[in-house]
Amino acid sequence: VLKLPMDLKLEASRGEINFSLKRYEQAASHFQHVAEISPSYPKIFLNWGHCLLLLGRYEEAIKKLKKHLRLLHPETESALVFRLLGNA
Repeated sequence: VLKLPMDLKLEASRGEINFSLKRYEQAASHFQHVAEISPSYPKIFLNWGHCLLLLGRYEEAIKKLKKHLRLLHPETESALVFRLLGNA
């Protein structure tokens, strides 16, 4: 399991807080920042893709959600990603 350094955990938490407040543009910006520094962390692409989906940016959302799936271990399934992709 890949773990983020503390500064990136804080950045990801800022994204999660903004997401919960329905500030999807701000949340996406925080998730993007984490993804640029730690491109092997699957959950950040799930969160980023979810924001993009809610913003109506479907093509970008699909790319991020597919990246999330590629980064997961083969035996891991992500039902949420498949549901989100079905809504894109």
